[in-house]
Amino acid sequence: MSSTTPHHDAEDSPQLQNKDGKMKATFNPRQLNVIWGRDSRYWKMPEKNTGGPAELLQVCWLEVSGSVPIGSVQAGAKYRITFQISLKSDAFGWNNCPVYVMAKFGKKGKYTWKKISLQADYSQPISIPTEGLEIETTAQNAADTIYFGLYEVWSGKWKGGLLLHNATGEFTIGFCRDYTIQRCNKHKQDATILKLSFKDGSYTVDQGFPGLIKVPVKALDITWGNDTRFWQQIDLTDHDTQEIGFKEGMLLLQVNWIEVKGNLNIIPTEGTKYEIYYMVKFRVDAFGWHSAPIKFKVRHKGEETHSNIMILESYREKHDVWHEIPGGEFSVASKEPVNVEFGIFEVDSDWWKGGMVLGGVKIKAKSG
Repeated sequence: MSSTTPHHDAEDSPQLQNKDGKMKATFNPRQLNVIWGRDSRYWKMPEKNTGGPAELLQVCWLEVSGSVPIGSVQAGAKYRITFQISLKSDAFGWNNCPVYVMAKFGKKGKYTWKKISLQADYSQPISIPTEGLEIETTAQNAADTIYFGLYEVWSGKWKGGLLLHNATGEFTIGFCRDYTIQRCNKHKQDATILKLSFKDGSYTVDQGFPGLIKVPVKALDITWGNDTRFWQQIDLTDHDTQEIGFKEGMLLLQVNWIEVKGNLNIIPTEGTKYEIYYMVKFRVDAFGWHSAPIKFKVRHKGEETHSNIMILESYREKHDVWHEIPGGEFSVASKEPVNVEFGIFEVDSDWWKGGMVLGGVKIKAKSG
């Protein structure tokens, strides 16, 4: 059933990308909330996937807004917001009718704002404010949502002929730029990872399910895993623990470089094939997975035995449920201890992604 509201509600979320140490999100008009946006007397919204502007025909109440969940970042991070607009030749009502660009942290936060007087010669797209509206995180709001908007709701004057092209948020987060050299802030493996005991804390054999090895997140090597701007260690609920067999998980807030690796020695059953599964759950606000090819690798006895690339969007669409995502397999021919390396990687696309919980890794003996 179609909506009867006269207002346009934001669709989807813009894709976060990084450049020179900054995250940038560009909102097209359909990704913004537009008061009266569904009423063709007042606004003409672009069709989906056309990339065109929204045209303001006539309103006396101008309100266009959006929001950006920022996860958890350090205090002092700066956020710069602009709207890209232009005026048609028949634009009217803007003389002595300034607009305001406003932003705040959290729904109960206090707005920061700038007043802009629109000029008749804005025939080409221009950013307002010219230098952007900048707000800065503090210790109190460094794990909140930014709410921002373009407003003129006070004068009571009718105005029209404005084209809204997009809105942009540029976020300076100060992460390390040379990933390949610095490997910043890794989540370190437990020192016990290479021991051969099944009960040394690095992994366990499930006594109720022979042939099942469980590797907790603490035994994994996660790039950026110790930086709470990007990953956070969390306690899983009793229900989650009962379902997947792990008590702790790692919540991916936002990264463009995914590298999660495991390395352990196991005492296998002779002539057995093993399969590796990653226990993963996507939150409802997960983003960036539709264009991020994830590579799964397995190395056995120092040689790569499996490599596969998957897009995880189909898993993301089924949010808030646990998925066993296959990560490869390996075979052993004797009972001698063997070394197995495994991992998931996405280091090429520059797409920002987040909203994923990694619960652990299961290695299962394959029947037959």
